[in-house]
Order: sequence, then structure tokens, then C-alpha cells
Amino acid sequence: MISMGKRANRAVRLLAVGDIALPAGATTRGVLVHESMQGVIKQADIVVANLESPCRGGEPALGKINLYMEENAVQRIKDMGIGAVSLANNHVLDYGSEGAERTVALLKHAGVGYFGLVESETPQTPLIVHVRGLELGFLGYVSPAVGTVFATGCSIGPARLSVESVLHEVKQLKGNCDYVLVSLHWGLEHQYFPTPKQVEVARRIVDAGADVVLGHHAHVFQGVECYRHGCIFYGLGNFTFPDYEVASFYNATGGHAVKRGSWSYWGQHSLAPLVELPGRPSPARISEVFFTRLEPGTDELKVLCGPSAAKLRRRLSILTAPLSWASYRACWQVLKRYCHLVAAANVLKKKGGLRSIPTASNLREAIRRVIGGRSDEGNGV
Repeated sequence: MISMGKRANRAVRLLAVGDIALPAGATTRGVLVHESMQGVIKQADIVVANLESPCRGGEPALGKINLYMEENAVQRIKDMGIGAVSLANNHVLDYGSEGAERTVALLKHAGVGYFGLVESETPQTPLIVHVRGLELGFLGYVSPAVGTVFATGCSIGPARLSVESVLHEVKQLKGNCDYVLVSLHWGLEHQYFPTPKQVEVARRIVDAGADVVLGHHAHVFQGVECYRHGCIFYGLGNFTFPDYEVASFYNATGGHAVKRGSWSYWGQHSLAPLVELPGRPSPARISEVFFTRLEPGTDELKVLCGPSAAKLRRRLSILTAPLSWASYRACWQVLKRYCHLVAAANVLKKKGGLRSIPTASNLREAIRRVIGGRSDEGNGV
């Protein structure tokens, strides 16, 4: 349980940010938080993120990308202003339960709250944070479909995204907290639109009592939905995830390859929504959505403004509009194919085969072709 601040006559302000990874194999010395980002962080009473890089401890997981951070990186996370992190993701056991336990110990020492871990298949213990007289409850889950390693025996590991279990735990927590916030590590990487199943599950979680749903794993930002009393952010994107070069894909004899990771243009941007929690019975509401960029080469983390922010705001509206369509399930297949075309174009561009990649205006035109003049989609594009 964490306590932050005294009661005040205003709403609690929660800043949600995307994936944080400070891999030891990052190509620069560390993330530099620009004063624009510092200013946004200071507006919040609490900042919550998804921590993708654990510390090393045990043997590396086999056959996957293995991320890790140096132990002093935990204090850097605290110094950035992060108050709580979800550990329910597909990298928390990259170096075994020992690595996860070492990460937890360092987070505790730094005063950073954490959630999303369980012992074997036991129910998750939520993180409860007292902020300005309100109790906020945090739960985190990761989908088995994203290459996740789960705990065995009595060791700790990420909480599994099993829909009925999640709904049950959300309902239980709702009875003990003013607001419930759920982090979900799920979906498809590098896809701009959540799957119809993700939309269905997120709405069911809100129906069960969650006030804020935070999506991770796509590594690009996705649309936002205000559904009933809840705010759903399907994908926040990469907050601080520098280009990296790490040993990965270990086999049983200790052999491995080196994985070099670098992000596309959209992988360098993320959403940082500021959500107001006024106290019961008032619902959560989005105060503002900031757009951040991790500058390649320098790894300076900035909040965008002016024309750059306006461009991303237009893109967010394009990604958000289809979520309310009655025909979203049918349209999603076409939208997904468009995303594959963009990914292929990025590869060709890197190889010198293209001078440019599809833009937001291309995406807008693709959606217009999808809706084909049907009346149920409205004028959301």
C-alpha cells in the first residue's frame, strides 16, 4: 500500500504512460527527460507505466528476446517521476523468477509501487494507492498469446489474462476502492487497431467496474474510447524504449544470438493521457492527451507541441473513430491488412526501395474505402 499526498479540493490526476524499457544493451547512455516532459509529470499526482525490462537474476528464458536492465536503472525510473509500474508483461521472466524477485526488491527500495505479479496461479494481490483521500486499485494482466513465460511451482510471474478471472478480480476490488485501473499487455505488435476481441474484453472489464483500462504491447499508439463510466486506452505505445542490442534467443546449451532492435517512426511516439479522478460518484475523465517522442540517437524524451502535436492528434482521431462503428469487426480485417502494408513499406524504405511510407492521410483514405458510404459509421474520420 502506498500513500501519496494529502486530501485536496480537486480531482486526483493520474498520468498514464506506455512501455518503459531501459535495456542494458541500449545504444546510448540513458534517457534524458526534457523539461517539457518534466512539466507534464509535475501536473500528475501519480504516474503509472508498464516496465518491460527486469533485472537479471536466474537463467535466461529460452527462444525469445531477452531484455534486462542494470540495477541502477530502477532508481532512474523513480527519478523520472514514475510512481507505479505493471510487471504483467512478456519480459518480466526473461531472466527467471530470480530476476523478477530482484526487480521487485529494487522497486520496493526505490519506493516505486508494482502490480501484475502472482505466485504460480494464485489470485493477484492488487496495488492500493492512497492519493489525496482516494483509494486507487491497480491490477495488471498479460495475454498468453504474446510469447509470455508464466511462473511454475511456487515462483512468481506475471498474472495471466483469463477474462473470467479478470472480471471476478475487478468486481472484488471495486468494492474496496474508489477507482480501479487495469493494465493489459495484449494484442498484436505494430498494429494500429485493436482486435475486435480486445474491444469486447476491454468493455467487459469496464462493465465489471474498472474505471481506466491501459493497453500495452503494440509498441505503437492506438485509439482511445470513452465507454460508459470508463476510459479505455487500447495501446499507449513506447514511452522510453531506446534502440538496443542484447543477447537473446538462448537455447538449452547456452547458445544465443544478438538481437538488435530499432523502432519505426510511429514506434518512437506514445500517448501520455492525464486522467482526472474526481471522487465517487463522478466517473474518470480524460483531462488531456499528451504526445511524447523519444528522439533517436539522443534518447531525449520530449512532449510534442505545435504542428507536430496537431499531426498526432489528427492521427489519434483517425485511429479512434472506427472503434464505435457497429461494423468494426468486419472492417478490422481490412484495416489490419492496411497495417501490414505500412509495415512492409517501412522495411522497403530501410532497404532503399521506397522514398516515403504511407501517412495518416493514406490511412484516412483507406478507412473511407472500408466504410463505403454506409450510414452506421457517421462522420468520424
